[in-house]
Amino acid sequence: MSSFKAIVDTLINEIENESDKDVNEAIGILTNMRKGQFVVYLFLLHKFLTIINILTCKLQEKSSTLGNSAIIIKSIIKSLEDYKTSECFAEIWSDINKFAKVNNISIENPFQGNKRNRKEPNDLKNFIVTASTSAQYTEPTQSNVQTTEDFYRINAYYVILDTLVTKLKERFSNDSLQMGISVDNFFQLKFEESQFFIDHYQVNLQFLVL
Repeated sequence: MSSFKAIVDTLINEIENESDKDVNEAIGILTNMRKGQFVVYLFLLHKFLTIINILTCKLQEKSSTLGNSAIIIKSIIKSLEDYKTSECFAEIWSDINKFAKVNNISIENPFQGNKRNRKEPNDLKNFIVTASTSAQYTEPTQSNVQTTEDFYRINAYYVILDTLVTKLKERFSNDSLQMGISVDNFFQLKFEESQFFIDHYQVNLQFLVL
C-alpha cells in the first residue's frame, strides 16, 4: 500500500513520455489501479495474506515442532473466523475510504445503474469452479438495496474469509492437527496427552499382525 502512489506516478510518467512500446500496457494497469474495486481487494488481500504469511514463516522455522505447528494453525483459523463480523469489516472499510480519498479514487457499488445480468462464462461451464466469479453476485432488488459497504462486505470480505478458512481446514484436518500435538506429547513422555498417537499405531499394528 505504501508504494501505491509511487507506482501510479511511474505509470503516468511512462504514459506521458511514450518512450517505448509498453505504453498501452501501462495505460491498462493504471486504469485498473484507479478503480475502486481494485483498491478494496488490494486492502482485503493484503490484510489476510499478511496473516497467512505469518503462518508460512512459523511453519518454516527450524525449531518448529508438529505440536507447535498444529497450535499455530488452529489459532490462525480461529483468528480468521473471528474476523467475520460487520464490526471488523467496518474498521477495514474506514481505512479503505481514507486511502481512496487521498488517492482520488471513487468506490462505487458495481450494481448501481447496472441492469445486465451476470452469467458464468461459457468457457467455465465444463469445469468445476472452486473460486468465486461475478456470476455469484445477486443484483439487489428495490426492496433489498445494498449500500456499497454492504456489497463489498458480503461479496468480497466474507467470500475471501470463507475461502481461506475452508482451504486451511481442507489442508489441515482436525485429525492431522490432533496427531501433531499428540506426537509432541509422546516425545515429552506425556502418555495420557499422546493417547491419540498411541491408539492410532496400536490399531495399525493389530492390522499388520492379522
